[in-house]
Amino acid sequence: EERYNQRPTTSQKLHAIDQSLGQEYDNAWQTLHQTNQDPTRSPMFLIREVERRLLDHFAPETEVRKYNSLAANEKVTGRHKIDYLKSIIKPSAQSAFLAQEQALNDIYGLLSKAHTPGQLDVEKTRAFLYQADALIQLLLDSF
Repeated sequence: EERYNQRPTTSQKLHAIDQSLGQEYDNAWQTLHQTNQDPTRSPMFLIREVERRLLDHFAPETEVRKYNSLAANEKVTGRHKIDYLKSIIKPSAQSAFLAQEQALNDIYGLLSKAHTPGQLDVEKTRAFLYQADALIQLLLDSF
């Protein structure tokens, strides 16, 4: 219930970063509550994209490459981005961010289970969405 009550604030912050980012977030939750068949698949794709774009916003590739001393031919990974973010988040958010570091690294893969053929386990995938929502809030509150 608390997470549900925080959605308007999260949406507003995402809209401030980029209108389409906020729209994707809003669409994910609207779709989850309006779809009867396979209700979590589309929201998982949308929230995964919000998560990716938010990481790109706070951890631009050029800064991540520089921070991690990556060669031009090396791929920037989510782990590289999280490492970079740890270096720039506000001090008051450090402990919460570090406590969720593994979840931040894992969430993209969990949301990618939307690619799984056949029926998804709605309760399990709904939990992925709620976890992603909490991590989006954490990212927004860390800067």
